[in-house]
Amino acid sequence: MKTALNFFFILIIVTAWQACQCLADENWADVLCSYEHGLYPNTGYTNPEAVFSAAAAGDDSNGLVSLGQWTDDPAQGNNTNPVGIILGFSTSILNGAGNDIKIQGNAMFGWWEPGYVEVARETSGSGATATGWTDETWYLLKPSNYDELPHDPRTGPIDIAYSIENLYSGENPYTDSYWSSNTMTGYADVAVGGDYMDISWAIDMNGVAVELTDIAYVRIHSVSNSLAGSPLDQDTFMGGFSADINYVEFLNGIVESSFLTGDANHDGVVSAGDYASVQANFGNVGPGIMGDANGDGVVSAGDYASVQANFGNVASMSMSIPEPSTLLLLFAVGILRKRKFIA
Repeated sequence: MKTALNFFFILIIVTAWQACQCLADENWADVLCSYEHGLYPNTGYTNPEAVFSAAAAGDDSNGLVSLGQWTDDPAQGNNTNPVGIILGFSTSILNGAGNDIKIQGNAMFGWWEPGYVEVARETSGSGATATGWTDETWYLLKPSNYDELPHDPRTGPIDIAYSIENLYSGENPYTDSYWSSNTMTGYADVAVGGDYMDISWAIDMNGVAVELTDIAYVRIHSVSNSLAGSPLDQDTFMGGFSADINYVEFLNGIVESSFLTGDANHDGVVSAGDYASVQANFGNVGPGIMGDANGDGVVSAGDYASVQANFGNVASMSMSIPEPSTLLLLFAVGILRKRKFIA
């Protein structure tokens, strides 16, 4: 009897783990918006759909997309899209406490290829669409070494000095002070095991911090046009610094409609208080600001109309999905407690 019970409990735990994995899959960026690689991408890794293969498997061995260098590759022919990759979340994700997203690359000890990261909201409130990013404002997730850089990575490529001799002698091959550590934050494809990002790091083109309540889009772009070694010496040539991406994951597991049209004061209900919020913030401009009932980034007369048109509406309930390991642990503890009464 005890053996049968043990088998039963193991079966339930395995089933629970599989169910948790399905829940976790909902946290991947699931919309491919744009892909345009720069110069010298890794050969054979220019299919952007590969990010979904890696995401579905939950690891970094099932898909890889190479972004190439900072500058566009004219050989592609169609150069209308921005260089890099843009991925979206079909349901906008909220700016929660701590890190909000993880970008899995293929960084290794002694070799990392930084890609800067930008984010954007979907001001319609419906989440990402394949073309919705084209009229949105983008914000850089400020890297930890931002103030050391010669210029903002959005405005031009930044050189990376790499010493093959240092690599072979066991020393740090990155000789620029601002690229010398793979513990720097704010870049993709730098940390072994993935790079964690906080939406609260967002800054505008002037370097001013911006408070974003949510995002729907993530854009990743390599920072440099530099080469590691000389192409004339194929024995030591390492190639170009091309950020490589496996997938983008939302960490906090919240599934929620991030914007309720008409909800100017962000309390989840369209009510008389929203008229007061529009009046108190009239004329203000910015993403996700109080008083902006229609989500266009400006508090204006149109927001009064938005409150009136949606009066009485209530935001949908949010659902927090714990990590699979947390759910499994809680489930297992519950079973062990039950067993005390069965034995």
